[in-house]
Amino acid sequence: MRTAAIALVMVLMLSSLGSTIPTALEEPTIMSNPPSGVDVRVLGATVEYTNSADESKYKMFSSNHPIFGFDRPQELFVIDGMVNVSATLTVTVENLGTNPSGVIDVNVVLLHDEYSYFEISNSTVQMASLAGGTNNTVTVNIVPSYAGNHTLRITSTSTVSDDNSGNDVRNQPFTVGYEYFNCDSSTVWTVGNGWQISTDTSISQGRSCHAGNGQFSNYNNNVIASLTTPVMDLSDAIANPSRTSGLSFFYTGSTAVNDKLTIFGKNTFGAWSEVGSISGTIDSVFTDGASWQTFSVNNKGHNSPLIPVASDLFHSTSQFKFEFSSDASGTDMGFYIDDIVIVYDQKVRSSEYNVSARGISTNGATPGEWGSVSLEIINTGNISELFIPRLEGLPPSWNAYFTRPSGTSFDPLAGLTVLPGTPVAFNINIQPDSNASIGFQQMNIRITSSQYFDVYTDLPVQFLVKADRIPVITPPSIRPSCPPSYTCTFEVGLSNEGGATDVFDLSTDMSSIPNEWSVGLAWTQTSSVLIRPNETVQALFTMTVPANAAPDTVVDFDLTLQAQNDSSRLDIKTISISASMLSEASVALTNTDSTEKQYVEAGSQVVLRYTIWNNASRQDIFTMRADVANEGTWTVHQPSRPDAVLNPGKSTTFEVVIDVPENAQANDRGPTITPVIESKRSLMEIQGEPYDGLRVLTTHDVQMSSVSSPTKLTPGIPNEIIVRITNNGNGPTDVNVAPEDLPSTWDWWLSMDGENLSGPIALSVSYDLEHEKDISMWILLPMTEAAGELHTLQLGAHHVGEGQDLQPSDNTIELVMSTDSIRIPSIELSDQSESTMAGGGMFAQARLTNTGNAVETRLSVKATVSSSPPLPGLLTFFTVDGGDRAVASEVPLMVPAGGGLDLRLDVLIPDNAPLNTRFVLRFDIIGAVDENDLPQSMTVEALVMLNQQRSVILEPGLMQAGPIPHGTSAMIQINQTSTSTMNENTVVTLSGEEGWQISCDKRLVNASGVNVAFPPGHLTPQSNQLRCEVLKMSGPLEGELDIEATTVDGYLRSTHVLEISFEAPPAEETMSTTTLIGGGIGALVFVAGLLFILRGRANDEDVPESADMRQQGPPVSESTNEKVVPNVDTAVPLQAGPPASTGPPVSTTPSMTAGPPLPEGGLPAGWTQEQWEYYGQQYLDGTL
Repeated sequence: MRTAAIALVMVLMLSSLGSTIPTALEEPTIMSNPPSGVDVRVLGATVEYTNSADESKYKMFSSNHPIFGFDRPQELFVIDGMVNVSATLTVTVENLGTNPSGVIDVNVVLLHDEYSYFEISNSTVQMASLAGGTNNTVTVNIVPSYAGNHTLRITSTSTVSDDNSGNDVRNQPFTVGYEYFNCDSSTVWTVGNGWQISTDTSISQGRSCHAGNGQFSNYNNNVIASLTTPVMDLSDAIANPSRTSGLSFFYTGSTAVNDKLTIFGKNTFGAWSEVGSISGTIDSVFTDGASWQTFSVNNKGHNSPLIPVASDLFHSTSQFKFEFSSDASGTDMGFYIDDIVIVYDQKVRSSEYNVSARGISTNGATPGEWGSVSLEIINTGNISELFIPRLEGLPPSWNAYFTRPSGTSFDPLAGLTVLPGTPVAFNINIQPDSNASIGFQQMNIRITSSQYFDVYTDLPVQFLVKADRIPVITPPSIRPSCPPSYTCTFEVGLSNEGGATDVFDLSTDMSSIPNEWSVGLAWTQTSSVLIRPNETVQALFTMTVPANAAPDTVVDFDLTLQAQNDSSRLDIKTISISASMLSEASVALTNTDSTEKQYVEAGSQVVLRYTIWNNASRQDIFTMRADVANEGTWTVHQPSRPDAVLNPGKSTTFEVVIDVPENAQANDRGPTITPVIESKRSLMEIQGEPYDGLRVLTTHDVQMSSVSSPTKLTPGIPNEIIVRITNNGNGPTDVNVAPEDLPSTWDWWLSMDGENLSGPIALSVSYDLEHEKDISMWILLPMTEAAGELHTLQLGAHHVGEGQDLQPSDNTIELVMSTDSIRIPSIELSDQSESTMAGGGMFAQARLTNTGNAVETRLSVKATVSSSPPLPGLLTFFTVDGGDRAVASEVPLMVPAGGGLDLRLDVLIPDNAPLNTRFVLRFDIIGAVDENDLPQSMTVEALVMLNQQRSVILEPGLMQAGPIPHGTSAMIQINQTSTSTMNENTVVTLSGEEGWQISCDKRLVNASGVNVAFPPGHLTPQSNQLRCEVLKMSGPLEGELDIEATTVDGYLRSTHVLEISFEAPPAEETMSTTTLIGGGIGALVFVAGLLFILRGRANDEDVPESADMRQQGPPVSESTNEKVVPNVDTAVPLQAGPPASTGPPVSTTPSMTAGPPLPEGGLPAGWTQEQWEYYGQQYLDGTL
């Protein structure tokens, strides 16, 4: 008897589930004025899988509802989607207002619930305008990249102002599964003994995982069977998530008492830890369909089918095991499970985290004081994060603490939470120790993610330890004094011996100065002075001495120097001043007339002598100097003698030495020199008359130098030598530039900036920047100059006009150059065959020349012959200057200077070459280079057409087989066919054994043969047939007939030999019988032969119908045997060459005198005596 189903404590039947659908989080209603009549809100969003295959795999535990054929309650689902699987949201938006909304932006953001702010996805689509009171839908595809419990935030924003923006946002849960197994394959999960992939029943995909032996059998007693997941890396699970992490599945079937299915998870130590178990009966009979159930667990405040899994079961080698166990007390059908889903919250991957930092300001501090560094943390990742700031490089004796912009301090180890794109500012307050070195202290601020320590950024910081300021007053080393009734100036040194720049204030205390005396700052002197560290400046003061003051009277005043940035830093000094005597003296130039000009040479030295007179009644001491105006590059040396001590009425002298610049220009004005003497007693200054009479003499100094020149001179082309001419004189000048002692066969010219020059070249003085010019001198050598010859060229530059050059040695330069080796190869076709013919020949000749001055040995030549179409059997000969060379191979060449080589190709063409064949005879010169030494193509070729053809085919043959009957002729047919492109005339000669008579076309053939003429036959072959007979008059019964056809020019010649055999005469016959046959049956034989010949000619197109058929020679006996025309495969073409021998001549002398008497003119043309004996009477009777 089956027992009732027993499940975990947290397990309920499907019918008793009471969880509710997650609802949207409502927001407070906020209305805005004035109303627009538009109020859009998000009604809701439904989820389905984008791909139908995904839908069929995951729908059973997904939120899409209803499911066809399955009565699962709508609220009983585990997931809304699967990780990395596209899901389609259908969002419904409604306009509660009365006016059109305008275009609506629908923004869908998927947020990770375990983080303060992390957008898994963010998409925006547009919806067309909604009329008041209507709604519409849009679809948005999202692919969640993290498993876990998330939130969908859907926002609708209309382009028209929304009267109630508080309902524009809708939030709803969105759970993403990590693993989903449909029990459709055993390749990934380990299916142990006792488990099987079953088709008895299933939730999806037509299969389920079954612990047992099928629906019609029971499992065995004492069974332990396991179904195990693959090893999974779940180490990215959040340790303490806010929602349930676990697994779930659908199950059905039945077990006996004490038998159960237990779910285990493997912990980090490799041990299996129980997660939960199921037992009892759900459905044991599947004939009416199986009933399935799952779980409802209240965990962390929510009901769901998920069985909670402890956090320690999520690690890098996680595995889950479904273990079925039975005892010996009884068996049942076992359990079926399907659609196993695993859900857990995945930690955000480190790639989502990123951070940068930005410095805002740095305030340094003096030693012992506080400064600060202000900066911002910028979260450049996709997720909010707690970042930990750390100050590195702080010296051990320094102090530091962290504060927020508000001034409150915080512990940096607690970190700062920073949202993406929202900078967070903070300060680091730093105190250098009292002995800190002045200057920058290099430190580093590292900002590190609290989740991933490898996510960090470094911000280098330079903290300035500021220096102090220490004012110091330095009184004049000599007490300032001034004559009575005079106002004089004096200076006081002010220094800053601290390390910081500051502005210092000057103040004086005149309480101890008599009323008639006056001391104060000069009008150009400010009371506040900027003084940098270790810098001394002079403060200018004035003093006025009363007229009644006695000489050497001394008074004092106090001077104070105080720092503005630190008023505690000051210095006070007492300054003494005194009254002096009243000086009376004069000074003047005495060694030259101060009103005249004095000309001096550039680079010289001039001495001016001055005299001092003391016209006072008291002894005085004078210092002397020369005040110089317009000194320029002149050097004025101050007097070097000691101070002059003069008694009343006495005088003395001092000298001022002046250096004239080396580059002083003609007529340059010297400096203005004013002598000045100063009394050390009265501090009075006395000036003499200024003197500006120094002038510079004009000097000439032209210099030539080489800028660039070739090491070799190339004949035949202009060679550029660039020289620089410089005017080192002190005035403008004109310069002639020319080569010296140049060979008469050479040419030269000058150019500058691309333009030819003629005449002198103007140069300015140096300060006009036109004193130096680069000139191109072009040298042209004739090609007759031998290569390698050395030349010494002298080029000169001389000023035009009077005056000597200061340094003639640099007016010329000498260049040693050699003649360059020039090789200028070129090739041209000098002669060629215009056309050719089969069996003939052709040629091409080229001339390779070297117009340079050196032997050209870098070249080789390759001679080739090609044809179109390709033609084998060409016989090619290549010669270089008459010497044989290899064809189609590189042949080294040596081309003499100024000479050349003749290259020639001769080609013999085979007899079978087709008409219109194109031949290219080509010479390739290898190794040629251009003027830049780059490879240069050098080729000539000749095109020759095979437009002529000479071919006459000879085809002779016997017209009957076997021996020729006695008394009859051997019939021979000779066919000739011409395919020549020209008229051909052939002579056919036949010669046989002695005593054989030969005739063709009824004409006896003598040694001159038979002439046959052919028109051109290259388009349509032209043929001719000769019918010839061989009659054995005497001689051997067997022999050879030699047939030869030769063109009249002897170009074509062909021979053929026919073997002929005659039957022997009967033994009883006599000469009279032969005569009888000749006379009695001769007419019959003649008629038969004539009919044969006429029949043959009827097939010969060359014989006109009106041809004269009159017998032109003796009759020919006709054989009674059948005549056979020879096959054409015995044809022999005529070959070029000398005429063939016709054999020995046939004797025409009769052996006996017989026949009728000869005509008055002798034998008819073509007759022999023997023929006359036999056929002469018929000739006379006119029967032939």
